[in-house]
Amino acid sequence: MKHRILITALASVMLAGGVGAVATPAQPVQAISKLAAVSYARGYRKVKITKRINVAKIHLRIPRYKSTISDNYYVAKGTTVYIWRTGTDFGWYLKPRRHSKVTYTVDKRLNDSSWYKLK
Repeated sequence: MKHRILITALASVMLAGGVGAVATPAQPVQAISKLAAVSYARGYRKVKITKRINVAKIHLRIPRYKSTISDNYYVAKGTTVYIWRTGTDFGWYLKPRRHSKVTYTVDKRLNDSSWYKLK
């Protein structure tokens, strides 16, 4: 008698689990957003500029809050650069080449990703 109840309970649990697995619809793959791709944790990311943007040269100092900016430039549409979004200090960092010693800041809002395309 004890075994019959145990087997019945086990069979009903297995049946319910099998029906739940079959009835679950397939979910689409979630792609990473453009803002998350260039976030603080990931470092510099290669992108292509889709709009002409204004940038300013950063003269980095230690501690970082003593850094200054000068010399405004424009980056042309279609240029490939490396950007990094930190959310602190200057917000957007831009380098013309991967290991460039010169760093620029982008004059855009922190949550605006309409001016670049991921490469």
